[in-house]
Amino acid sequence: MPIHVVQQGECFSKIAARYGFGDYRVLYDHPDNAELKKKRANPNVLEPGDRIVIPDKGLKVEEGLATGKLHRFRLRRPKKELRLKLEGHDGKPLAGEAYVLDVGGEKHEGKTDGDGLLAQKVPVSETTGTLTIAGRVIHLRLGHLNPLDAADGGLSGAQGRLSNLGYNPGPADGVLGKRTRMALALFQHDEKLDVTGKLDDTTKKKLEEKHGS
Repeated sequence: MPIHVVQQGECFSKIAARYGFGDYRVLYDHPDNAELKKKRANPNVLEPGDRIVIPDKGLKVEEGLATGKLHRFRLRRPKKELRLKLEGHDGKPLAGEAYVLDVGGEKHEGKTDGDGLLAQKVPVSETTGTLTIAGRVIHLRLGHLNPLDAADGGLSGAQGRLSNLGYNPGPADGVLGKRTRMALALFQHDEKLDVTGKLDDTTKKKLEEKHGS
């Protein structure tokens, strides 16, 4: 069976769609991917370089179609669920806030729930989008979040989460530079942790808790 090596911005849903599978769980739950599944509890957060076994795809035969006639088939665009927990500058959830989400030319309008959560199905192939909410336009990069146990010690994953939480650590390059240290220190201060400017296990756990993944 072929092996797919994960690239930046890919998740199980996107990879499954690329190989013609409508449900990411065909890959995620496959026995040959059991070790990776154990390592990546969230199928939407993969590290570049992760290796995924792609099982053979059986040919599905449609029965009961008359020959000599024109038949129309509707191709469904695979979707994945985008989940965002949104807070204001005061740290309070943006509850019941109207939003417009634009991903891949599809516009979705709705309201966040009481916890500030936005949950919306979007095309798996799209990697960018825009969210308009509370008078602000937020540019989204979908599937670009690295895990907190990545090979760089989780630093690029922490940088991505800090950026999403508004702490401006600079690019998610896995380098503990001045901006990243400052962002970590500010986050630690706000969360009443020991202010070290370093990514320790306690800070990783709090980042995952605040970010939601």
